[in-house]
Amino acid sequence: MRTNNDRTRELRQEAFTLIELLVVIAIIAILAAILLPALASAKRSSTDLKCISNSKQMLLSMTMYVDDSGGKLISYYQTSPRGVQLNTLWIARLQTNYYAFQNIRSCPAAPAPNPVSSWKAPRGDTTGWGTADYPWLWDPNGMVANDIWVGSYGLNGWCYGDGYQESFGPQGEFFLKQSGVSHPTLTPYFSDSIWVDGWPSATDRPATDLYAASDSNIGMDRLTIARHNFKAPGAAPRNVPAGQPLPGAINVAFVDGHASAVKLEQLWTLYWHAGWVPPAVRPP
Repeated sequence: MRTNNDRTRELRQEAFTLIELLVVIAIIAILAAILLPALASAKRSSTDLKCISNSKQMLLSMTMYVDDSGGKLISYYQTSPRGVQLNTLWIARLQTNYYAFQNIRSCPAAPAPNPVSSWKAPRGDTTGWGTADYPWLWDPNGMVANDIWVGSYGLNGWCYGDGYQESFGPQGEFFLKQSGVSHPTLTPYFSDSIWVDGWPSATDRPATDLYAASDSNIGMDRLTIARHNFKAPGAAPRNVPAGQPLPGAINVAFVDGHASAVKLEQLWTLYWHAGWVPPAVRPP
């Protein structure tokens, strides 16, 4: 017959010792340390691929628009049926006529707020600029009904077919027609950006803040954000010393129809406008 002492001994034999528990906890901690970075990397890779897909769909919409326009690139202003110039840039025409692309206009690393009307300035001011992990807001001052748009991609401003009329640069540097693009595999159409558009120049310096970027020269500083190929957009360096290598990358959709990640250091090697001459060394 089993006694109480027998049952007690059996329970002691079945229980974990303190050392065994500590060993199990240590193993779990080691596995977590190994797996969590891999999971974070896989999530970033998924985000990057989704961003590339978005860029290609936006590019397809623009290509359809240009084809329907006989090869002429999109204008800066939209003219209403009554002959009024509407300050809707490229956004309204692509969204209305080709694809309701609110969902693809925002990189998953900088998603649109839901609802869009809940957008708040991330810099604490009244501008509509975005950041590496937050979209921009474009509101053309009530000129069109439901005219608030958000996104995290910007158009290469040199691809406005009539942009020279708005004094953004010399006429010879604008691409008036798609057939006039001499380096379609290296000429950006869209890219990650803190603003709706931008006009990069070969002499532009990068932003030193790769999270919030800047808007000091309406060009390359709008694009130098470490949104991709870095730890995370929210961890982007806030003060990179002049001349130091720029970490991270942005995704770029090119005129020839492909999209890919481009390291920030390599942005000056692309052909942003018709007269572009890549600098031997990027501006510090």
